[in-house]
Amino acid sequence: MLATTESSQILKVLLVEDEDAHRELITRKFRSHENIKLCLAKSLNEAKSLVSKSIPDLAIVDYNMPDGKGIELIHAQKRKQYPIVLMTSYGDEKLAVKALKSGAFDYIVKSAAMFNELPRIAKKIYQQWEHINHKKKSEQKIKKQNSQLKKINAELDRFVYSASHELRAPLMSVMGLINLSKVQNSDPSQQEYLNMMEECLKRLDKYIKDITDYSRNNRMEPEIGKIDPEEVVENILRGQSFLPGFSKVRKEIKIQSRFALYSDVRRLEVIFNNIISNAIKYHNYNQPDPFLLIEIEVRRAKYVINIVDNGCGISAEHLDKIFKMFYRATESSEGSGLGLYITKETVDKLKGTISVRSFLKTGTRFTVVLPNRKPRQTNNE
Repeated sequence: MLATTESSQILKVLLVEDEDAHRELITRKFRSHENIKLCLAKSLNEAKSLVSKSIPDLAIVDYNMPDGKGIELIHAQKRKQYPIVLMTSYGDEKLAVKALKSGAFDYIVKSAAMFNELPRIAKKIYQQWEHINHKKKSEQKIKKQNSQLKKINAELDRFVYSASHELRAPLMSVMGLINLSKVQNSDPSQQEYLNMMEECLKRLDKYIKDITDYSRNNRMEPEIGKIDPEEVVENILRGQSFLPGFSKVRKEIKIQSRFALYSDVRRLEVIFNNIISNAIKYHNYNQPDPFLLIEIEVRRAKYVINIVDNGCGISAEHLDKIFKMFYRATESSEGSGLGLYITKETVDKLKGTISVRSFLKTGTRFTVVLPNRKPRQTNNE
């Protein structure tokens, strides 16, 4: 908070001046200001003695003193405890500028007019000093908080990684045991129970993966590299091949690429994986030609992805909410409600945009526009 000379606070000013006439004139000007207490010193040694007993709010020091230079009072401070204003005679401005570089807060040139204004100048300089100190303290506080947040984020990263690993390991073991039981047990009712258990475990595994993707996207900066878009899409489709109904949907990939594509492959996989898996899970398999169209157009400065299906579609009242955390657009949804939220967060991290057009029982089109930027080469490259 800034100090205000209108308040009851007393401003303690130390005046270090060896010339009697100047000292008397300045003292007379300060007497009319009740909220300023003026302490006088005729030499540097006297000033240092006074400061050792009581730190002033402000010091006004003549540059040339009989026992040294006023700048020595600056060097005598262990730290910048109070502002020091140097007074110089006319023509000594170069010395004053040198003093500023050494730590003086300001300087003034002696004159009758300046002496008249000195109380007002002292108040103003003290306010500036308080403002600067307040700003420094705020910056230090923010810096400390940022450092603490970085530490917390790093710990959270380690926790998410460790927790996801520890959770997925037993899940995979149980799923392996379920598959073994399905082979050894031909009882239809037991097979049904085992299938239900497997499906529940898959949903839990997907939820853990969603949390890991979200954490990674938030904490890690994009790693830009050259990408083969067709290879990325084909890898995603191979990974989705276990989904029910996958084989019933006709897949078509169209890529227009006159330029090399540069992006973050891990984040691009997250985008494709979430949108494509939704398109397959919520498709309409009863129509003559269920299809999924994936279009990628690579331009010089950006690339555009369109993922189109003729599935169940999304009703109008849900379209503006589908990117919200934990939001499910249909009652039949068995997902975590994180997929499209993570997709939007991932697109934002890559400084792109995502939009959707959909009509119930007709189909959906997702359009993603992302920057295509080749990373800068380092000196070692």
